[in-house]
Amino acid sequence: VQEINENYLPKDVQIRNTYDRTDLVNYTLRTIGKTLVEGVVVVSLVLIFFIGSVRASLVVVATIPFAMLFAFLLMNLTGIPASLLSLGAIDFGIIVDGAVIMVENIMRRYRDASPADKQKGIISFTRDASAEVGTEILFSILIIILAYLPIFSFERIEGRLFKPMAFTISFAILGALIFAMTVIPVLMSIIYRKYFESTNPGPIEWHNPFYHWLEKKYEILIEYIVERSRVIVKTTFSIVFALLAIGMYALGTEFLPEMDEGGFNIRIFFPVGISLPEARKFMPKIRQIIYKNEQVNVVLSQLGRNDDGTDPLPPNRLEVLIGLKDYNDWQEKITKQELLLRMKNDLEATLPGARISFSQPIMDNLSEAIMGTIADLAVFVSGNDLRVMRGIGTEILDIVKEMKGASEYGIEQENESPQLTIKINREAAARFGINVIDIQQMIEAAIGMQRVSTLYEGPSDIPPKTPARFGIVVRFSKDYRASKQAIENMPIISPKGERIPLSELAEISLIDGPTMIFRQE
Repeated sequence: VQEINENYLPKDVQIRNTYDRTDLVNYTLRTIGKTLVEGVVVVSLVLIFFIGSVRASLVVVATIPFAMLFAFLLMNLTGIPASLLSLGAIDFGIIVDGAVIMVENIMRRYRDASPADKQKGIISFTRDASAEVGTEILFSILIIILAYLPIFSFERIEGRLFKPMAFTISFAILGALIFAMTVIPVLMSIIYRKYFESTNPGPIEWHNPFYHWLEKKYEILIEYIVERSRVIVKTTFSIVFALLAIGMYALGTEFLPEMDEGGFNIRIFFPVGISLPEARKFMPKIRQIIYKNEQVNVVLSQLGRNDDGTDPLPPNRLEVLIGLKDYNDWQEKITKQELLLRMKNDLEATLPGARISFSQPIMDNLSEAIMGTIADLAVFVSGNDLRVMRGIGTEILDIVKEMKGASEYGIEQENESPQLTIKINREAAARFGINVIDIQQMIEAAIGMQRVSTLYEGPSDIPPKTPARFGIVVRFSKDYRASKQAIENMPIISPKGERIPLSELAEISLIDGPTMIFRQE
């Protein structure tokens, strides 16, 4: 961008970045790195505290980098991107479960080994100790992976976001299983060879009074539960079924957490039928309301349809992109949600009759690409009769308004607005010897516009130094096309040179009709 501004653009023209996701990407990478480091440190400290051996704890911790590298390899092969949701949700405690079981069992066998066991050699003895818990570790890891099967069945946005997480953690657990079954026995045999071969090795782990106290309490609890097993099982299942019954009515079904993109995307719906010039008058006032908040960094607005035609919106739709400063630079200590509510209240007070909706840019694009709408919950009504479909949509909207948790709602399809319709009378046109196509071209040129030629300007001094081309269009001035009466008096030239008013060749009327018709493939 800097090279283009300095070398290719005119003096008073500059390219400026208005929406850059670099900050979001950097913040995500920092969050992932912080989460991974914190997870490794916490798991390491917990292992050292409970296992009671620094060497054994390091063997268990070595499972984490191996499992992560194994997961990265499979992610690369399957095309799963590394993101905050795919990596940030990894639980290191689950990853090291199999390794902890393997290390604990091998340490126990080393500690309790008799002279006859030591004569077998540490390799053979370690192999037997590993085989004792190999089957249990395998099935426990498979059960953990099977617990993620519901996530693999997710669809739409939830599936796009959570399936990578389920695959990633499954890959990591699989890598940890391979490491625990193959590498850990080898490492333990190397690290504890002197201890195993010693005639008086001493304690293999340091005495942890808290752990031993906790172990005694656990033994008492287990004895109490086993003695009353039937009562405990009945009580437990009763509690589980009660929670399930409560959850069916009290819990929602939203699996998508809110991702903070560091900005807002506002959609303002003006009354149907407003013109572009009238809607444009509100934009300076909207910008003023938004910019009065010191947290705002940049404001971009798009009224109606964009230039490339990717958003075919009517003139009453205004989209506003708000970029925020870094949270550390905010002087006013408020949350992003509080800032959103304050902006919404100010805009609703300034724009009575307009409907205002807040969202985020990336979520908007993702939702539109998957569902065709930015709403969290959308109900599609299909049919051939627009009026009947509109009535059904209104009934659905009345139900949605009463739903718990519904904060913003509306019908995507715009309401009807007055439209000018022209129905050509073919018999009347034939009496005057006028072709229908001639009438249609005249209407297009008079009310819309018609290209009649091309203007070439240049060549310019800026590469690629080709002449600029501009279309030359013509149409009637506003006074001759601004009203129904003016259009009725529009002259159509017959082959004999007669000037026939359009009202004698067509039926011209104002009716209410849809401003936009959305179709779903």
